[in-house]
Amino acid sequence: MPGFAVAVHTRPSGVLLAAADEGGIRLLAAAPAGTPPADAVTDFFGDDPPAVVVRVGTTPGGPFPGTPRVLPVPVAVAVLAVGPVPAAGPVLVVHAGPDGTDAVVVDGGTVVPSGTAPRGVPVEIVLAGERVLDDPGWPAATARTAVCPVRVAGPAGPGDPADVPGAGPDTAAVLGAAVLGAGALVAGHRGAGNRGAGNRGAGHPAAGPSFAGAVEPDGEPGPDGEPGPGEDHVPGEDHDPGRARLVLPVLAVLGTALVVAGLLAGGRGPVGAEGPAGPVAGAAVLVQYGYAAALPAGWEHTGGDPARRRVLLTPAGRPDGADLVVVERSPLGYDAGREPDRVRRELAGLLAGRAGTGPPGPRTVGGRAVLGWTQHPGDGTVVDWHAVFEGGEQLVVGCRRPAGAVATPACAEVVGSARTVR
Repeated sequence: MPGFAVAVHTRPSGVLLAAADEGGIRLLAAAPAGTPPADAVTDFFGDDPPAVVVRVGTTPGGPFPGTPRVLPVPVAVAVLAVGPVPAAGPVLVVHAGPDGTDAVVVDGGTVVPSGTAPRGVPVEIVLAGERVLDDPGWPAATARTAVCPVRVAGPAGPGDPADVPGAGPDTAAVLGAAVLGAGALVAGHRGAGNRGAGNRGAGHPAAGPSFAGAVEPDGEPGPDGEPGPGEDHVPGEDHDPGRARLVLPVLAVLGTALVVAGLLAGGRGPVGAEGPAGPVAGAAVLVQYGYAAALPAGWEHTGGDPARRRVLLTPAGRPDGADLVVVERSPLGYDAGREPDRVRRELAGLLAGRAGTGPPGPRTVGGRAVLGWTQHPGDGTVVDWHAVFEGGEQLVVGCRRPAGAVATPACAEVVGSARTVR
C-alpha cells in the first residue's frame, strides 16, 4: 500500500478536504472558513500524515504534517479527474462560485495559458462549482446555447473513485485532486516495483533516442529503447481493476502533462546550478515526476514512462519526426555537489565503449553549466545529451535532431529550465 493522499481547496464557504487511497475517496470534509490549509490538514490527519498533499488552485501551502510531497493542481485539471475520462480535444471547464467564475480550456491534460487562443471549438463543456447547485437552470441554459455537449462535473456513478456522499459539482475539484494524488502514488509504487517492465517501443521506428547516460536507482544504465511518442505506460498489474480506477485518471489528466502559465514561477532553482532558476513567469511549464521544465512554444508532451520518470516532447502535430526532447530524472545515491569528480568519473564509465557516443564534457547550454555528450545512433539523427545535478538527483535532457541540423532553440529552453521540485 503506497499510503494516501489529501487534497485541500480553500473556498469562501470553508476549506474543503478529501483523502483518497488506492480504493478511492475515504474522506470528504470541510474546515471553517479562514482556517489555514496546513492547519486544516493537521487537524484531520496530524496523527496519520498523508504521503501526498495536493493544493487545489491558489490554495496556499504551509507546514503540512509529516513530510508529504506537496503538489499544486489547477482547479480545471482537478475537475476533469472526476467522472468520465476527458474527451479527446479541448474541453472548456467552467468553475463558478461565490468568489467568481473561471473558464479554462484543458486540452490533452494541458491548461491552455491565459491569452492563448483555444485550439478549435471545445468538444465538451464541463460545469462545476456552487453555482450548479444554487442555480439549477444554469446547466440547461448553457446547453441551449452551446455548440458542443455540456455536462455537470461530479462522479460518473457507482465504481467512480469519487462516488461518495456529498460528492457533486461543488466538491468536484477537491475530489478530483485527491484522486489524482492517490493515482500518482499508486502509479509511482507500481513503477518502482517493476523497473524496466514497460520499455515498449524498443526498435520501433518512432522510438525515442537511447538513454545512454541515465543512472537507474540500482546504478544500472537506462534502456537502449524508448517508448514511442504517445505511449505513456505504467508497467505492472494493469489487470488490477481497483488500482486501474485511480491510475486511469492520473494518466488521462495529470500523467499526460500538467502545464500552466507560470505555475512554478519564482520557485527554487537547481542547487549550485548556473543560469536560469527555472521557467520564466508567464511561460508554459510542464510539471511531472518531481521536476519541472519549460514547455517550448509549438511543442507538446507526447509520451513518456512513469517507471523511469521520463517525458517525451515533440513539435506539435509531428510526433514521429526526427526532432524530439526527452527529460528523465533519477537518484544518484550521493550528493553530486560534494563529489563532482565522482559524477564525472561514473558518467564517463557508463559511456565508455558505446558505439557512436562521445565522452562527456563541460558545456554551457540554455545559460547553465552542464555535462554534455553527443550520440550518433546511425539512423540519420544526432542526439545531444545534457546532465544537470542537484544534490542527490540527476536530470538528463536529450535533444534529437536530423544529422547536419543545428540544435533547436527548444532544446536550450528545456535544458535551461529543468529543475527538481518538492
